[in-house]
Amino acid sequence: MLATVFHSSQAQAAISIDSDEIVSVGLTEQLGQLSISSQDVKGLKPGAVVPSMMAANITDPKTVANALETVFKRYKRAPKRIAMVLPDTIAKVTLLSFDAVPDRESDLEQLIRLKMKRSAPFSLDDAQLSYLKCGTNRAKQSQFLVVVVQKTILAEYEDVCSAAALKVGCVDLASFNLINTYLYIHPHRQPVDWMLVHVARYYTTVALVRGAQLIFFRTQAIGPGTSLENFIHQTTMYHEDRLDGNGIERVVFLTTESESKADALEPVLRRAFHDSPKVAFEELGTQILTAIKSEKQLALPTVNRLAAPIGILLRDRHN
Repeated sequence: MLATVFHSSQAQAAISIDSDEIVSVGLTEQLGQLSISSQDVKGLKPGAVVPSMMAANITDPKTVANALETVFKRYKRAPKRIAMVLPDTIAKVTLLSFDAVPDRESDLEQLIRLKMKRSAPFSLDDAQLSYLKCGTNRAKQSQFLVVVVQKTILAEYEDVCSAAALKVGCVDLASFNLINTYLYIHPHRQPVDWMLVHVARYYTTVALVRGAQLIFFRTQAIGPGTSLENFIHQTTMYHEDRLDGNGIERVVFLTTESESKADALEPVLRRAFHDSPKVAFEELGTQILTAIKSEKQLALPTVNRLAAPIGILLRDRHN
C-alpha cells in the first residue's frame, strides 16, 4: 500500500476535506468483517476551501472548523485521533528512479531531496517530504514514490482540526487511498496492469498500478481545453511506450464531485478505450458495497465519496 505525508498512531475515524465538502467515516470490525459504523457528509460554502499547491487553501477557517464540529457531534463517541485525506492538488507527486540506493536512510533522503529540488515549484526547506520504495522500473532501477507539500498548507488543515478539538494522526492524498481501498478489497487478484480514474470537482487523477505497484500517477486540473478522453489516451500511450505495458485490463473509476454521477463517467471511459471487450470497468463504490457492510443503507454516490477516507483507515488497520 502507498505512502503517507505523515503518520503517527492509529486513527479512530477519518475525514476528507475538499473544496465543497467534508466527509467523515468510521469503521468497526467483528470476526473479520468490516462495517461502516459512522459516516457523514457536510457541505461547505463556496470558497471556504480552495485546494492549491502554491497558495493558501483554507480561506475561512472558522467555517471549516464549525463544519468539523458539526460532523463529529453526531458521533456517539467523538474520536480522539483522526486520519485526514486531502485533495491530490495540494502536493507534488513524483516517481523517482535510481541506479544505486544508498545504504544509509539519511543519505537516501538527501539524494531524493537533491532530485526533487529540480522539479518542486517551492523550496524544500519549507516542505514536508515523504517517500516510499515502489518496486523497480523496466531498467531494473529502484523506484520511489515521493510526495512533497508545503508545511504552511498542511498547517492550515491541521489548525482547523485543532480548532474543532480533533488530533490528526495521519495525513495523505485522496487518490493514494482510493488505490488502498481497491487493493484491500482485491488482495489476491492476478498482477495485471490496471488504471484508477478519479474525477473530483476541480481535478482528475489517473494512476496506473501493476498488481499492487504504482507505476504512474498524474493529476490534471479541470478547465477549458481539458478532456478526460485525451487524458486517458495520453496515459495509455505512455503506458505502452514507456512502461512496457501490454494493455490495461481493468479500469477502476469513481467521481467524488458532489454534483456528478459516475453513470455519466463510465460511457466516457468506454469510448476512451474504444469499447474494448478486453477492458473491465469497475466503479469503486460498488466494490466497497460488496466487501464492507454498513449500519445504514448508503447511496452509491455517497459510498464513492467515502472511499478515500475508508482507504486510509484500511491501511492504518492492516499495515
